[in-house]
Amino acid sequence: MINLPIRPLKPRNVGITMVIDKGLSLVESESLVEKAGDYIDMVKIGFGSSLITKNLAEKIKIFKQKKNRCLFWRNSF
Repeated sequence: MINLPIRPLKPRNVGITMVIDKGLSLVESESLVEKAGDYIDMVKIGFGSSLITKNLAEKIKIFKQKKNRCLFWRNSF
């Protein structure tokens, strides 16, 4: 096995992990947080999906359960 250093606790200054939410449902968001929330530092809510996402406030609350920072991201054309 590979010996990896111990990850610092959140909020981290190094070893930051970011994921992009390309339109996850609330159930999928909860599942992601349950499985990997301790390793995720930032969630980009991408492609303008924040404009059409139902229950956006609820989704942000789900991601923030594990101290994940939410960012809104759009494509530049």
